[in-house]
Amino acid sequence: MEKLYSRLNRDKHGGQEIRLFSLFPGTSNSHIRGRLFKIGTEHIVRDSPEVNYEALSYVWGDEEDQDPIFVNDILFKVTRNLHAALSLLRLCDRERVLWIDAICINQMDCDERGHQVSLMREIYESASQVLVWFGEAGMHGSDGMKELASLLNAKPPHPTALYFFTEGFSQSFRDILTRAWWSRVWVIQEAAVARRLIFLCGPHSLDLPNRPEELSELADALSNALSGVEALSIKGVCREHLLGLILNQRDRALGTKSRLQNLVYNYLRCDCSDPRDRVFALLGLSRTYDSIRNPPDYSTTIETVAIRLLCHSARDADKNYVSLTPDPETEANDESDTYQLERICKSLVGRNRENRIFDASGSSLIDVKWHYVQDMPPYPVLPGIIVDAIATDDDSVQKSTSLHDLGTNSWERFLEGRSVGSSANSREHTRFRIIWSVRGRQACAPRTALAGDKICIFLGFPCPFVLRQEDDKTFSILGECCLTGVMNAEVVRLEEIHEAFNGDNWNWNHGLLRRQRRNAYSFSTRYNPTTQFRDNIWVAPGLEVQDITLNEWIGEQ
Repeated sequence: MEKLYSRLNRDKHGGQEIRLFSLFPGTSNSHIRGRLFKIGTEHIVRDSPEVNYEALSYVWGDEEDQDPIFVNDILFKVTRNLHAALSLLRLCDRERVLWIDAICINQMDCDERGHQVSLMREIYESASQVLVWFGEAGMHGSDGMKELASLLNAKPPHPTALYFFTEGFSQSFRDILTRAWWSRVWVIQEAAVARRLIFLCGPHSLDLPNRPEELSELADALSNALSGVEALSIKGVCREHLLGLILNQRDRALGTKSRLQNLVYNYLRCDCSDPRDRVFALLGLSRTYDSIRNPPDYSTTIETVAIRLLCHSARDADKNYVSLTPDPETEANDESDTYQLERICKSLVGRNRENRIFDASGSSLIDVKWHYVQDMPPYPVLPGIIVDAIATDDDSVQKSTSLHDLGTNSWERFLEGRSVGSSANSREHTRFRIIWSVRGRQACAPRTALAGDKICIFLGFPCPFVLRQEDDKTFSILGECCLTGVMNAEVVRLEEIHEAFNGDNWNWNHGLLRRQRRNAYSFSTRYNPTTQFRDNIWVAPGLEVQDITLNEWIGEQ
């Protein structure tokens, strides 16, 4: 891949670059060939005469099921679904210039991926048209495209929409609206920003209306087509997919942008191969404020992405909303800012549990709460265990600054997926260093960590975070760290707690679960185990579960 991908210019002031793929002409029985070339983003602005290209929106498909093409005369593997799209898009008499993520981005370079994702809106918005590839037509695709055309082009659309989503929901129509493309999170932005959107299913094509008034009529028709129980059926799911696309297209035409937390919440159920894309894929539709504070950085974990979004979005939360938990009988609370952020944080982190390398908090669960200050947005609160702090002895902190000096397997596992670049040498690393803690342990911590910063395990999170306490007793977050002796639930032992209560007498005291021993100490009447015990957590001696009020995300400086 190094021969195929030379470095792109990423300087915001000196010009940024993308790659385009020129698909060579050919016949149906010839190999698919093409060439990559670089171009500055200043040349892809709308209506520029310098270049005219189309952007492809598609589902990758099974990454194990691949077919060969040739890019710059180098063998290159693409998924079978993309291969089928290229076969159909290839012209017989001239080249066709396309932007396709799997080919135009070096997928092995995390840094480049993050940079190109930040340009994604501009790339799709500047394309002459966005081609939505549903896949090959199959048995029902041809008739399904005809029925979709009848819905989109009807004048007025209201009775047509009602017919299709009640009486006329045929197998062919269902086939089109349940294609995998509709359920992927990346296609939301790709379709939303397109100035011209064309649906492709095998050899069949269909244009989506692009005038705001037409899109508004379609949205009204679909909103009124179903209600109640029907909305929960497969018909309702299909309607919501189509309605979301039309509303996003209308917002584009009107120049409207949304809050990032609203977008993430609305599309939490969409599929993606990388859980970080549940946030990154929607940045192009969000306000500039949100996209700057939540950059698409693939060298961070989903847990980091979740807490960063939680901290930044809390600044926009409703100051007047005072309920800590939503009333299940009041649907309006489901849309409250704080409830949305709780759901987002739990979903992003909880759904990624099976992919964890470390398990510092054991099988504990996330519990997001809120701290309210008069006339201020609420502060998010997470229960956590402060297990250590950065050593105050300058000599100790400087004992080792090279990650390779130790050769510890834990450091390498921690850095896996957190590399700034694509090679092992580049992981040496502007972002992390080895430090010593107050308790005499070594930690792989953010380079910005200072003496006195706390090391905290949040319940439900796999790795500790480094926190900096502010004057108002809240904590700002610097990022994740790897601390020896705590990464595998050594200080949080849920499995042993039930046996503990079945044996001798135990007492919960100052956050600690302690055994009553003869002449050691008497039970305290101040603390009640049934009310003070936190989520069945048994923490190691000297530690306690406490509420950590989060202030802001500091991250890299």
